[in-house]
Amino acid sequence: MEKVETPDDHTVVFRLKWPAASFLGSLASPWNYIYKAEILAKDPHWYKKNVMGTGPFKFVEHVAGSHWVGKRNEDYFVKGRPYLDGYRATFIEDTGARVAAVRGGG
Repeated sequence: MEKVETPDDHTVVFRLKWPAASFLGSLASPWNYIYKAEILAKDPHWYKKNVMGTGPFKFVEHVAGSHWVGKRNEDYFVKGRPYLDGYRATFIEDTGARVAAVRGGG
C-alpha cells in the first residue's frame, strides 16, 4: 500500500505500490472489518468484545461458547431484505454432539 485517499464521505481510493490481483479479493473477505480509528486508538482490542456495522442483521446477544443471536435490520439498505426475521448460531465443539444436533433438528 502506498497511499489511502478519501476524496469524499462515500469514496476510498487505495494507491498500491504495484499491481496486485489479490488485493480486491482481500478487501472482499468477510473476515476484514473497518473500525473507527479513534476507537482503536483508545483500545486496540475493542473489536474482540464489541460489534460495529450496518449489515442485514443487528446484534442481539453473544454468549461465549454457547450461541450468537441476530435480528433483522429493518433499516437495511436493500428494501425487503433480509428475508429472515433473525438467526441463532449455536456453537458445539464436540463433533458427536454437533452431528446429533443436526440429526435431531436441534
